[in-house]
Amino acid sequence: MSTPIKILYVINNSDIGGGPQHLGYLLRYLDYARIRAVVACTAGGIFETLLAQGHTRIVPVDMMCWYRLPWSLIGLVKAIRSGEIELMHAHGTRAGFIGVLAARISKIPCIYTLHATRGNRDDRFGASWF
Repeated sequence: MSTPIKILYVINNSDIGGGPQHLGYLLRYLDYARIRAVVACTAGGIFETLLAQGHTRIVPVDMMCWYRLPWSLIGLVKAIRSGEIELMHAHGTRAGFIGVLAARISKIPCIYTLHATRGNRDDRFGASWF
């Protein structure tokens, strides 16, 4: 059997909502014999507590405010390098913006899933950028 691939899932919010619920379902049905999941999210939400009970390692990265972008980016790059991450999957506008930058710096592939569309609260942060 081959070595499991290490995937970093990035989501800005750790409260239960559309994006975190989508990621929760994704993680629930992963084949953990083939994939090692790490989730980078803002600490303190209920989603973080639920993830900690499973096979998923949590990396706290505060992505709730745009002015913290440099520290969020540094935190993601450190998580990628220390965890030997091979692929990133970013969920949502902020996580996508920061995640794509961190993936490029770290030279790993990145998948981006848009969860915010026009009319949602993240639209004011530029959901149309992606």
